[in-house]
Amino acid sequence: MLKMRLQGTKKDIRWFLKKIERDKRWRIANVSDFLADSKLNGKYKRLYIDVYKESK
Repeated sequence: MLKMRLQGTKKDIRWFLKKIERDKRWRIANVSDFLADSKLNGKYKRLYIDVYKESK
């Protein structure tokens, strides 16, 4: 399992999540809510996910 922190605009994060979800090698679990990144003026957000490698 990988614990990942994604950081960027909401649009970019959603785009990346769709790419991972379409790839059958990975399974996403435990997706957090979007969190504001106080250091970067509110334009960018954070999201935490757990990613599992699918066994064949």
